[in-house]
Parts: sequence; structure tokens; C-alpha cells
Amino acid sequence: MANQRNLYSILSEAGFAPAQPWKHRPIVSISENGKKYIVSTSADTQCCIYHVDGIILGQGRSKCDFLLLVGKNIDGEIIPSGECFIELKGGDIAHAIEQLEATLNHFGKCKDCLLYTSPSQRDRTRS
Repeated sequence: MANQRNLYSILSEAGFAPAQPWKHRPIVSISENGKKYIVSTSADTQCCIYHVDGIILGQGRSKCDFLLLVGKNIDGEIIPSGECFIELKGGDIAHAIEQLEATLNHFGKCKDCLLYTSPSQRDRTRS
């Protein structure tokens, strides 16, 4: 990994390992409690996935579910190029936003965020 300070190197130095290590995944699938986020990636993209909730940020703190890091393999070395904090939610959007904001505040700089929600039972029965 390059000498630059990035979120991957900070987490690695703190002893955190990704739940899904760096590799090319044509399809990235992240799920929790029946909610699933799926994204496709380009052929030269590498990614790894961390559990934030309960692993990087412990109990008693508001935090998002996952962190997705993306990067490129350059001469056999993964160079991280992007990060996205992910909260999977079936409802209570206001709380989900609070969780993402708390996570971003912990890491101290602006990152990309994704809030994925599924339709509530009420929404499904209205159609």
C-alpha cells in the first residue's frame, strides 16, 4: 500500500481488517436484516468492505452499517480512490441520517454516503 494516509491505511494501522478483502468483484452485494445493496463495478476496480456497526465503532454509538472502499491495482499495489459509508434501512429515515452523520463526524472529513431504504409494509399495501 502506498505511503499516503488514506482511510484504508488508518484502519489497517488500528488493527481493523475488512470483512471482505480487496479484490475485483463485478457485483458488490452488501446485506443486513433483509436489506440488500448491489452495485456493479468496472473491470479495473478493486474493492473491500468493512463492518462499521459494532466493529470499527462499538456499541453505544450511533453509526452506519458498512464502509465500501474502492481502488485500482497499479503494478500489484492497491491504491484506494474512493469510499462510501452505507446505511441499510427499512424505515426511520431520520435515524438513518443521524447514523451516517455521526459516522462522518467520527472520521472527520466529508465522504460519500449511501442510504438505502426498502419500501415499508404500509407503502407496499397502498398500491
